[in-house]
Amino acid sequence: MADRFAIVVDGTACLSNEVEREFDIRWLPLHVDIGKETFTANVDLSAAEFYAKIAAPGVLTGTSQPNMGECRDVYDRIAREGTRKMLVLTVASELSGTYSVAATTAQAMPEVEIEVIDSRSLAGGISLIATAVGRQRRAGGSFQDGVALGKRMAGKIPILAVADTLEYLKRSGRVSGAQALFGSMLQVKPILEVADGKVHPIDRVRTRDKAVARMKEIISERAREGTRKMLVLTVASELSGTYSVAATTAQAMPEVEIEVIDSRSLAGGISLIATAVGRQRRAGGSFQDGVALGKRMAGKIPILAVADTLEYLKRSGRVSGAQALFGSMLQVKPILEVADGKVHPIDRVRTRDKAVARMKEIISERVPEGTRLHACTLHTNDPERARGVAEWVQERFHCVEHWTAEAGPVIGARAGPGVVGLCWYREDQVA
Repeated sequence: MADRFAIVVDGTACLSNEVEREFDIRWLPLHVDIGKETFTANVDLSAAEFYAKIAAPGVLTGTSQPNMGECRDVYDRIAREGTRKMLVLTVASELSGTYSVAATTAQAMPEVEIEVIDSRSLAGGISLIATAVGRQRRAGGSFQDGVALGKRMAGKIPILAVADTLEYLKRSGRVSGAQALFGSMLQVKPILEVADGKVHPIDRVRTRDKAVARMKEIISERAREGTRKMLVLTVASELSGTYSVAATTAQAMPEVEIEVIDSRSLAGGISLIATAVGRQRRAGGSFQDGVALGKRMAGKIPILAVADTLEYLKRSGRVSGAQALFGSMLQVKPILEVADGKVHPIDRVRTRDKAVARMKEIISERVPEGTRLHACTLHTNDPERARGVAEWVQERFHCVEHWTAEAGPVIGARAGPGVVGLCWYREDQVA
């Protein structure tokens, strides 16, 4: 059963009603002052109402953080629902006292487990962290997984924006009066960046359209700066010299950080490791997290396959001539396993259909029915039998992910046509 915990954001977050409901995200109240009136954001003041109220010239605005009583009310309400763990994401502590109040309130409630994280961001930055944690929770992630992900993502969400004026930021003390005056005198539109929990004007451009165009340029420039960290997964070193070449090349490039991992596998086994690391990266995982996951999974992806003949494997030196001759003389179909980076014939069965049935039996003996599985059905020029194996896998197991792929010419040259197999790992292997 998934670890039950609540996700709470403060009133600076930007969430649509649909996203809020989808991930069941709760709110800490933040207050907005308009003239002599005080409102609670997202409770009795919508964004549209706010901008309508400040349209008149000379209207003064301000904001204030929640007090401890208001934070306590939110935490108590969640606890009464039966949720005893809460992950709270707040606006950057440099921009508001919300983090301090939320954390102090949490410390005063030892009967529940509350982790308060300074997002080092605001608005959409908080929202992206919250939805990443929400997706992870929905996929079965624990409270501690959510805390770790939130902390990894804090301060890592780039925010660029074009402002019509710096006047409001000057009033709130987010930029200096000199910066605001300079922009006002020249009638320029500032481009702002939120970094390290602070707001920095990074450029100024005349006219709003040109400022938006310049912001797009900056985003494109940063995207072109290139990736300086790479995780490389290779076929088992016992089957190919690719690992050695890739690792030697990486050592000759000290200007970038390249980690080369011997997958101790091949084909769909490498693919399953790559997609696991890709999901982790998409959820906010760091480069080192990806390296650690790749190393944990290396050599742990079972591969079973039925081959039409051992002749191709004999030619490539993957099995002995005696093994290939024995299979050929008896007209049997070998069942192969890739383990420890090597190919092992583990059984032989007369007729191809019986060999596929025997492969299914072996898989069933190793993996209980209904197991949450990540799997890849592969084949070399035998799509019909591969389709049958894929349908059986999807019926028997709870497939978190599954796809069917035809192994390319490199595998085909070594294994020959007519190979059908399955690569897999259990969901709990990467938890």
